[in-house]
Amino acid sequence: SDTFFSRGSLNASLRAAGAVCFAIDRVVAGDNKSAFCCVRPPGHHAGYNGLLKDCISCGFCIFNNVMAGAMHALETYPKSIKRVAVIDLDVHHGNGTEDIVRRVSKERPDALFFFSVHVYQPQGAGLPDNYEFYPGSGGGDDLVHNIVNAPLMPCWCHDKNRFTA
Repeated sequence: SDTFFSRGSLNASLRAAGAVCFAIDRVVAGDNKSAFCCVRPPGHHAGYNGLLKDCISCGFCIFNNVMAGAMHALETYPKSIKRVAVIDLDVHHGNGTEDIVRRVSKERPDALFFFSVHVYQPQGAGLPDNYEFYPGSGGGDDLVHNIVNAPLMPCWCHDKNRFTA
């Protein structure tokens, strides 16, 4: 895996997830009209049980900060927050977020919605050495579980001759 721990990693990860939950508390209480959390380490590759099955990497993610916040909102404020939408705009697909949404939606089918805009290029689709753009997921939707993916073609695919000798 590419996700390494140092002495401060756990504390940083807990603070990142906690910042998202704290921001939600402030907005729900009316102390703030909106909130934005810029947190590290990132989180959207961490799945329900951390590393996803059939994945070689967790994408430097320890906890899924956004999904910790989404679940905090649903569990802490069930009378005022019935549904949460997660919109993920990133070069990489949020495969961990999708995994969590899929699992939670089995018990709470209308509680979560996930929309991801990301680069998608499956293995063997034009890059040298049969490379697959990480994490290689997010090519299709799963409307049963409220998951919509908007995969984008990588800019390097427009000129495939650049990669041929």
